[in-house]
Amino acid sequence: MDSVDRRMSNNSNNSSLTQLALNLSSNPSAELENYVEPDGGQVVATVRNFLASPAETILFISGEGATGKTHLLLAASQLYETGEAFYLPFTELISMDPAVLEGLEHCRLLCLDDLDRVAGHPQWEEALFHLFNRCQQQQSQWIASANKTPGNLTWHLPDLKSRLGWGITIKLPALDEVLRLQVLEQQAQHFGFFLSDEVKQFIIRRAPRDLGSLTSLLKKIDRASLEEKRAITVPFVKSITGW
Repeated sequence: MDSVDRRMSNNSNNSSLTQLALNLSSNPSAELENYVEPDGGQVVATVRNFLASPAETILFISGEGATGKTHLLLAASQLYETGEAFYLPFTELISMDPAVLEGLEHCRLLCLDDLDRVAGHPQWEEALFHLFNRCQQQQSQWIASANKTPGNLTWHLPDLKSRLGWGITIKLPALDEVLRLQVLEQQAQHFGFFLSDEVKQFIIRRAPRDLGSLTSLLKKIDRASLEEKRAITVPFVKSITGW
């Protein structure tokens, strides 16, 4: 099933949301199986257990940037058939009308990423509050993410703050160098090329810490390597990054 279709919902007539879903199709494939977490971590198990328990209303995932929140939400959304799940990145949605949320309660799962972006915006808070109540009536589940836990975000609507804290809240640890190397290796494999240990160390020491920038860099390396028909070495990476 196409990953974009999985993120479409009964609100698919909204051209803004449709275009947003199409833009997401360029992202690397995210799966729960390839989420990188510390040894003994229970994050993926917690997500799976939540999804397997329809009576659970909300799972809230907090953590700093580049800790894998988006990966988890995208991966969860792709476990469902067309129209059953929708991924909502509020970094993008903040510029839209909150009315785009109307009708989404008919999805089985909503994955709401970067909710901290709309905390303190009265219209968005009210729209989210009413959507949450409609979803509860329809037994639709939420997986939400933010840079802080629900109780530590600055909400103007106390009832919304309360509802976001109803379920399980997990906090993702910052990625250390070992985990960042694992992520780099997995994403390189996704693009279909090999990185030597020397190249990986060179990139990790200089690349921005956020995974979005790392992904963009790997796309650039892949494209340049194919166009120039050159092996991916440290001098080659230097030539296209200016490091």
